[in-house]
Amino acid sequence: KASQLWRVHLRSRTKRCLVESSEFAVRKGTQVSLYYRKTYSEGQIRAILKQYDTDRLSSHRTVLKETLKEMVSSVTISSQDCTCKRFFIKESRFTGLCDSIVRTFTRSRSKRSWIAARGLQVRGIQTPVPIALIEEKRLGLLKRTVLITEFLDNACELNDYVQKCFGMK
Repeated sequence: KASQLWRVHLRSRTKRCLVESSEFAVRKGTQVSLYYRKTYSEGQIRAILKQYDTDRLSSHRTVLKETLKEMVSSVTISSQDCTCKRFFIKESRFTGLCDSIVRTFTRSRSKRSWIAARGLQVRGIQTPVPIALIEEKRLGLLKRTVLITEFLDNACELNDYVQKCFGMK
């Protein structure tokens, strides 16, 4: 019974990233929905997104992965106290009408990643901190989703973590 209660507790802590809580904020509009950590302001998130859009169009962009449906890149933001923070941006695009309709009524890849990253954190697994999830809609259908996460310096990949902790190969 105790383990069942613990699983319910972890599930509820995981899903808190989708609602207004002490740690997360939600801003929903007709065209843009924004889920973000309260440790970052909406202005900071807009600055990160603006830097990403600027870098995306320039020649010195740092793209880690790019396909027709998704792009993962890195953005570095300098703050006023002369420190630089590095963020990863995962942008999912919906190319066809069918894909856009399906993802409007089910969870998009970015939203699933947002929830999964929170779930890993709740369970004590070191993972990049999810900062914000932005969902852009056009005519009521999802057009693009953007997931912003913080860069971790000393993080190992998940498969290495599993091998180290559970002895799996």
